[in-house]
Amino acid sequence: MFIPQMFRGKSRSGGGFWEAMLGGVSSNQSKAGIIITPETAIALSAVRACVTLLAESVAQLPCELYRRRDNGGRERATDHPVYDLIHSQPNKKDTSFEYFEQQQGLLGLEGNCYSIIDRDGKGYPRELIPVNPKKIIVLKGPDGMPYYELPEIGETLPMRMMHHVKVFSLDGYIGSSPIQTNADVLGLNLAVEEHASQVFRRGTTMSGVIERPKDAPTIKNQDAIDRLLAKWTDRYSGVRNAFSVALLQEGMSYKQLSQDNEKAQLLQSRQWGVEEV
Repeated sequence: MFIPQMFRGKSRSGGGFWEAMLGGVSSNQSKAGIIITPETAIALSAVRACVTLLAESVAQLPCELYRRRDNGGRERATDHPVYDLIHSQPNKKDTSFEYFEQQQGLLGLEGNCYSIIDRDGKGYPRELIPVNPKKIIVLKGPDGMPYYELPEIGETLPMRMMHHVKVFSLDGYIGSSPIQTNADVLGLNLAVEEHASQVFRRGTTMSGVIERPKDAPTIKNQDAIDRLLAKWTDRYSGVRNAFSVALLQEGMSYKQLSQDNEKAQLLQSRQWGVEEV
């Protein structure tokens, strides 16, 4: 382990302590006024589906360790100390599937995933211990190599002690978070979701109305109204009763209501949002 004071003078990759504690990049407010974080973004069903699909697909892939033969071929290095680590159980808590699923999920949301490499006395890795990207600050040393500061435990680790996977990086040290990079698209989708919820929560949506002639006497008995509506719903609503023929008496007529433009545009916006994500 390394002492943080040994790395005074090293430059930080990114925007400092609070930036790293918030996920490696600063919290980003979209143009729609929605603050985008991995937690808010994954509330979108499209984002969650994409991240989950990639994470589970990667986790299902076999992770093997091979040894090169003298004739140019290869063979599984099942006797190597690292084989069981990456093939079966990277640490005491996680199976191989759980570990790679989590790491790929973080990669899709944060743009970075980290694991401390716990080594034995001979230098062989014993465990890969996942670390929350929010808990790590990447430092750029005077030698140009990355170092990893963990403020909560007061340690700074060299590259050989940290397994760091990153997506496309602008500075070569920290991956660009897909969530923050596409904050405006995700913010718009979250705003549409919130607005749609409010519309359907506060609005009134009916499929149609039953009209009576203007000169017809008003039905004042509420029980009679309830019975009429209940009988209509029971006989003509639902998939099985679709396209049934209705018989109306006393000059009554049924008027179907079309969906208003605002709600139609909301649905179109949500469909567009899924494609955009």
